[in-house]
Amino acid sequence: MKQLEDMNILDILARKEQARKERAQLSFGQKVLIVEAMRKRLAPFKKIREQKIKTAQ
Repeated sequence: MKQLEDMNILDILARKEQARKERAQLSFGQKVLIVEAMRKRLAPFKKIREQKIKTAQ
């Protein structure tokens, strides 16, 4: 696989298309697990955003 610095727009688009195909083949349950994992990773950022909103009010 090419390094990010060596990729051009066609490489990036091809990589995105491949990822879409792979995700399309996943079951609904697998997709739910992916979303739950994303929420877990983003939780600290959500907490920071909520604190900023509270302090701004």
